[in-house]
Amino acid sequence: MTQPHAPISCLVASDLSPRGDRALVRAFRIAQRGGGRVDILHVVEDDYPRRLADTLAHEVYSELRTQVAAMPESKGVHWTIRVERGHDHERIAEIAASIQADMLILGGRREPKIRDLFLASTAQRVVRQSPIPVLVVKQPYRGPYGTAVAAVDRSQHCKDAVGFALATFPELFVSAFYVRGGPLIAPAEQGALAQQLPPSTEEAETIAAALYALEDFKKRGQFSTLAGELLEMIPHAVQEIRPDLMICGRSKSARSFFLGEDLAGFAMMSIDRDILIMP
Repeated sequence: MTQPHAPISCLVASDLSPRGDRALVRAFRIAQRGGGRVDILHVVEDDYPRRLADTLAHEVYSELRTQVAAMPESKGVHWTIRVERGHDHERIAEIAASIQADMLILGGRREPKIRDLFLASTAQRVVRQSPIPVLVVKQPYRGPYGTAVAAVDRSQHCKDAVGFALATFPELFVSAFYVRGGPLIAPAEQGALAQQLPPSTEEAETIAAALYALEDFKKRGQFSTLAGELLEMIPHAVQEIRPDLMICGRSKSARSFFLGEDLAGFAMMSIDRDILIMP
């Protein structure tokens, strides 16, 4: 687990778009904190003929190098650029594993397109396959993360997500909440009865005990239980708290993720905050 102020290794997947620029700025700000590094990756799709792909790779490398060298945020931070060929979401996940980065950072759309309700975007596919935590940056940089909301259940990756966020962002205060309602995945996968039975108070107490076992959460966290349906309560909590960051674990069901029926997929498509997703 990453410790506060420890060096953070960030892998940024850049597509040379404004959202990619937001991801770069956030990555360098994070790396500055403890003498970390930033590895910048751009993937040229395999569909291009080799000569054209080589030309594109050279142009992308030159443009990224010029851009990053001119960024005030990059001063004093060790950074590298690599341009790879392949299918973007597959290659990004492979590189994330091979360089042993602490976190993968992507730029996300502030307002999702309608097609994302039905088709998996590149960002969704990357999150689905990433072996490391993914930070989806939707907002321009306005300073270190100060507040976060985390929708939690009793799974280990939810606890890990909260612990990782608190350790990585030392100013962060996390409001974690557990929704007493239906499970995170589609009714067809759980059965109608499971959808109708609310979780017990004992389950909420188990989740709270696991979170408060984290030293950082004792100091910079609070837990509450809400009644309702999870995907209805998320926007309500975000609107009320106005956090800088949303934290969640990743569902194991690819189908429900792509349809936005689990927490990570829903958040990526509908929440206009930066999102930290734990595999």
